[in-house]
Amino acid sequence: MFTEEEVRVFAEQFQKYYKNNSVYPCLFHSDSCSGKSIRSHTVQNSKILDDLVENGHVAMLYPEIGGVKFNCSISRNVATTFSGLCNKHDTELFKPIDLGPDEELEFNDYNNSLLAFRGICKEYFDKKNIIECITKLSDAIKSRNTTTMNSIIPMTKKYKNNIPWSNFNTDVFDDLIIGNARALLDFEPFFDELKNACVSKDLSSIQHDVITLPSKVEWALSSVITPNLYFDNTETPNIISHKEHESIIANTIIAKQLGASPLKVAKNSKMFDWRLVALNVVPCEKETKVIFSYLKKDVDVFSKYSSFLENLTNDKKGEYLSKFIISNVGNIVFKPDFVSKLGPSKSAIEKAFHETLPGDEPYTNFEFNLFA
Repeated sequence: MFTEEEVRVFAEQFQKYYKNNSVYPCLFHSDSCSGKSIRSHTVQNSKILDDLVENGHVAMLYPEIGGVKFNCSISRNVATTFSGLCNKHDTELFKPIDLGPDEELEFNDYNNSLLAFRGICKEYFDKKNIIECITKLSDAIKSRNTTTMNSIIPMTKKYKNNIPWSNFNTDVFDDLIIGNARALLDFEPFFDELKNACVSKDLSSIQHDVITLPSKVEWALSSVITPNLYFDNTETPNIISHKEHESIIANTIIAKQLGASPLKVAKNSKMFDWRLVALNVVPCEKETKVIFSYLKKDVDVFSKYSSFLENLTNDKKGEYLSKFIISNVGNIVFKPDFVSKLGPSKSAIEKAFHETLPGDEPYTNFEFNLFA
């Protein structure tokens, strides 16, 4: 068995490999584009990050062994980034929302669609990358390929040609591939609709609900989520029954026993269509915009969020939105000074994020108002 220190180093080195591996041809490669993808920001760089950065750094929440912690030394050059578009297409597509320091964003349907598409791009390409990286790792272990293993996890070089292969449980890696591949299949319809809407400017299939709060926050987010609960704690259609859950598990086991690859297992055992919503929080000059973006076919599901908040006080809106964000969203960037002033609330937020990681029950005992 590996020591705790070896597990820590393994995780650190795999994370580094994952970051360095995330280079794809441009999303529009099939449309006569031969450009390589660049690191694009989901949270707008030249305006929003300019307001949040301190000494070249911003703060984000990162999972560590034993919990989630604020890291206040994240370089602005890597914060909230993804690889999926070349410089030309990134610049052309997102030009309407990439504003200078003295410009204000207009929150019209097209710009809101661009914000939503940026958010789903990160989730989409991050999942593609993690699937590719874990597959390479798992294949190297199964084939006992020392050269590939050394390139992914350099610490294994110390074993020379005697890597303790039996210490690795490839079933765990295969399950991670299956989980992320299923999520990618769920993302694709929304991803394709947003891409087509942004390119064609036909926005007829996209709905945006914009909520305005009268103060400027010192943080921002851009993400896509599959929420399980409404603000009143009733269940969304993303809650599946025990019977449906058992069917998914049974189909997964059968597909594995038949020798299917993890990607085929994911496809063959997919039985449920998740409803996705893009969420953006954008600090403006004297206010903050919260934007829910989703497919119009799901209006009965997601319009309930904005209608619930409609007649509440701004403080109450902030409280409900804060709990929702803590319970569902990960791609949030903070001003380091904001984190330093949190006091006891800092550990409460870290605990809240930790208890909403996959495999944990939804966190409901959170009363801090991120918008105050």
